[in-house]
Amino acid sequence: MNEKIKEFAKKSGIAYFSTYGSVTSPWREDTDIGDYVEEFAELIVKECINICENSCIAFDLEQWNGSTKKEMTALTAITLAKIIKNHFGVK
Repeated sequence: MNEKIKEFAKKSGIAYFSTYGSVTSPWREDTDIGDYVEEFAELIVKECINICENSCIAFDLEQWNGSTKKEMTALTAITLAKIIKNHFGVK
């Protein structure tokens, strides 16, 4: 499991990790964990926003020459998606 995901799971209270790395749940079967799941998702979204806001994407200016705004936007989105995937260890 990616270290960032572990960090967010622990921070949101959705899971605990033993010193051996096993994942455990702190709840009984009938516990409503909606708030914990929401916090977990929010932490992931905030991390993605942080990545997007703080990424410096360098492109060769020759590459942009003659490109439309739509093409430049698409290339930027694809590049940010790759950065986010790598950050979370998603293949």
